[in-house]
Amino acid sequence: MLSFVGVGGAGCKVIETFYRKDIISSIISKIAFKGEGYIKGVAIDTSETITQLSAIPSENRVLIGSSRAKGHGTGGDVKMGEVIMTEELELAMNAVRKANVEKPEAFFLVAGLGGGTGTGGLPIIAKKIKETYGVSTFGILFFPSRNEGSLYIKNAIANLEKILRALNGAIVLDINTLTGRGEDVVSSHSILNKMIFNFFSVVEPMEILRRIERNISTISFLRLQEEHASIKEILEKMLRDYLYIDAEEMGEFHMLIYGDLDKVYGDSYARKWCKEKHGKDLNIVFRDDPGARYLNIGLIITGLKGIGKRYKDEILAKEKREKKSELEELLSEIKPLF
Repeated sequence: MLSFVGVGGAGCKVIETFYRKDIISSIISKIAFKGEGYIKGVAIDTSETITQLSAIPSENRVLIGSSRAKGHGTGGDVKMGEVIMTEELELAMNAVRKANVEKPEAFFLVAGLGGGTGTGGLPIIAKKIKETYGVSTFGILFFPSRNEGSLYIKNAIANLEKILRALNGAIVLDINTLTGRGEDVVSSHSILNKMIFNFFSVVEPMEILRRIERNISTISFLRLQEEHASIKEILEKMLRDYLYIDAEEMGEFHMLIYGDLDKVYGDSYARKWCKEKHGKDLNIVFRDDPGARYLNIGLIITGLKGIGKRYKDEILAKEKREKKSELEELLSEIKPLF
């Protein structure tokens, strides 16, 4: 049994995805109240837009910081987000406790990196949840789009390590992998939210938890309807088209295949290809469901390193260019003495 807590706008929208009417029974059985049809998911934000997430029960939506943020959010002010969560931690935790009468196996805190509420508030509530329930807390974290402005990118880079230290592990996704392909920010978030939903609806909780513990990881999901599918080709497609991260280094590849296993072949060749192509071992878990219409494939890549380095380099290069431009402008204004 897993529990999800959205902190800030991006995180709350993921919780909304889990609550929508088209939710499938498998995820209800994993994260629902015992005997009830409710998901253990709570949304916490400083913006009144949280009230528009109508699929989430009102008791599971918490607006914090009204006196400071006036219902308009933090505007990317990480310090404000930290202060608000600290001041109104009990208000947020009351909703978490009501939604989690029974102790879950783990908590997933979902937030966009760079925004004030998620970036500033997540470490505060992660610590409190860990103290209250004595279970691991993991993050599902989104790198902001370049289109959202340099402030959010700077906030994400400056606070990433602090956030990771507050968690027992994290799943990181980068929206720029989609906007770079021509998707707008809204549709990119929608694609990622649906992927997260599908992944957690299919992959067994313990398969996720034991791999992401003490790791920076990323995930992917693919659903296929084919009579015969090469595992190597499936993996290649997922790495090419459905991988939403930019990292300097990746650790282990874990592929989880659910469905009629008579429809897939070539696991030995896939492992060999992965080793030769990426220098990584490929671990494959099979769950047979004879006669199943679809193949559902989850991918977990652990041991990520250098995430966000590209953005840090871009920021440094931009600042260098700006300083050079300012210096050139200053020099151009200096008139020669002779």
